[in-house]
Amino acid sequence: MNILKRRECRRVAGAAGWLLVYGRRKVGKTFTLRNCARYDLYITVTRSGEALIGDDLWRLDEALREVVKTLKRGGSAVVDEFQRVPERYWDLVASAHPHGLLIISGSSFGMLRKIFDSRSPLLGLFDVYKMGLIKYADALAQLRDFQKAALWRDPWTISIVAHPREAEEKIYALYMSAMGLIGEVFTEEERTITKLYQVVLSALAEGEWNSAVVANYAAARGLDVTASTASAYLNRLVEMGLVEKIPIYGSKRSYHRISSTPLRLALYAEAKYHISEGRAPGPLPWGMELQFNIGELLAEAKGGQLAYLPHGDVDAVVITAEGAVGYEIKTGPISRQEARRAVEKIRRAGLPRAGLVSLAEEPPRDVADEAYGPQQLVEMAQSIFKTFTHGNSY
Repeated sequence: MNILKRRECRRVAGAAGWLLVYGRRKVGKTFTLRNCARYDLYITVTRSGEALIGDDLWRLDEALREVVKTLKRGGSAVVDEFQRVPERYWDLVASAHPHGLLIISGSSFGMLRKIFDSRSPLLGLFDVYKMGLIKYADALAQLRDFQKAALWRDPWTISIVAHPREAEEKIYALYMSAMGLIGEVFTEEERTITKLYQVVLSALAEGEWNSAVVANYAAARGLDVTASTASAYLNRLVEMGLVEKIPIYGSKRSYHRISSTPLRLALYAEAKYHISEGRAPGPLPWGMELQFNIGELLAEAKGGQLAYLPHGDVDAVVITAEGAVGYEIKTGPISRQEARRAVEKIRRAGLPRAGLVSLAEEPPRDVADEAYGPQQLVEMAQSIFKTFTHGNSY
């Protein structure tokens, strides 16, 4: 079995009080808690409203009383899928505070709002930790493969695609799994995945990014949608963890993109090639996906913020306290002539510094302010990963 270590293990292992871990479904919360958290008792709340302790099925109220007993004697407990615990039991859970170590985990952002509502008996009892996709630096440090790291950041893909070259031939399996995952996310949020949500996700998969263009995309498919309605739907998708917002350099607007590479590739294949109708897929947008993943790596390495210029033909922008750097990111080699043109383009976009990145070989170092080849990028990722995971193992 392929297992990627992740920095969240350190955070969970070091929990000292009560902690709420939340995030989108299938990002690895349960695996991390089971393998990294300290606990005397681990219960999983089932969809049927019961609780699993080991292989035994318990009544939920009895299982929660066991949790309270464990905490009151100074022990530690984990309650997984806490969003399925009815609110009538929240007073029982709160009665154990501040004793012991309690970690609750859930996939519903609606649950998070309810817990932090002014009327909630759990308000103020938990520290909060959001768990998202595996960080690209963590995945690249271990895999040393740029495409595989982008795919396996979303752990559900590990059992489907063993190597990136299989992505195209297994794209229908990825698409069906992606739709199942999206359905689960909407179910946990007590929402229905309507036609409009599907169209918004398809628009993002095809590279559209702002509310006005997404509204036009939906209108072309027979839906009467305003830009403000599209904006509200985009915000909900961000809240669910399916979409991320990246600041646009020099603007107050944001660039919206599907946060998961395999989700984006699968939805792109359906929107572009209609694979659900049995049609063969064509090329997948690996270049754009690697561009954002490498941009995240560079931003983290520099302690900066990733930004984007959708109309400036600059692949990534990293903003730090020292200023902004624009990057040309290519999967293939960068010739000296290409390097000069890229640097001129970045400077014309108003960026004070220019960087070159090639995933194939080291680019010319004397043309730009910065230049990184594949080995430097992997070493950069390994340095970041070591900082966050030193001394931890599964």
